[in-house]
Amino acid sequence: MGNSDFGTELKKSLRESWRLVKCAWPHLLSHHPHCDVYERDVLHLGGVRLCAGCFIAYPTAIAVIIYALVTGIYYSNPWYFFGVPGILLGFFQFLSLYGRGERFRHVIKFLLGLGIGLTTISVFRLPVHVCLSSFIMYALVMLAAILGSRRIMKMEDKCKECPHVRDWQRCPGMKKVYDDLGREGLV
Repeated sequence: MGNSDFGTELKKSLRESWRLVKCAWPHLLSHHPHCDVYERDVLHLGGVRLCAGCFIAYPTAIAVIIYALVTGIYYSNPWYFFGVPGILLGFFQFLSLYGRGERFRHVIKFLLGLGIGLTTISVFRLPVHVCLSSFIMYALVMLAAILGSRRIMKMEDKCKECPHVRDWQRCPGMKKVYDDLGREGLV
């Protein structure tokens, strides 16, 4: 394959990737099906759907990290000053994962955000090389993903109750996503 063929294929691949991102972006912000079963998990801001948990937890975590850096407490305290409360606050997520605390789900997501922010600070305050800190952070993210897979299984259980399970063309929660991808010629 010559350089011009490679360049042409690369451009085509990048164009298709951009179309997919452009089409999927609004759905990635909420990452919940567009059906009544999941409406409690979604915030509507204008015409945009946002995952309530992510919209609460991640900005909170970022705010905690920025606050610690700006005020200087990041530099003036040892790793365990952040790590112990960070990990304890993160455990509140288990209430959500195991169907408890439904009335307080937004508070739980806020506490999770605090925990994520404090734990992140703690990992990078460890008295080790930044490469090891980065590896530890990666391992914690993977552990959180494994523990969070319970949430995915709960979502799948909800979907199994629907007569349109895995029929993406007819599923009311996925129809908009499927139609958007279809308009772009991606399905």
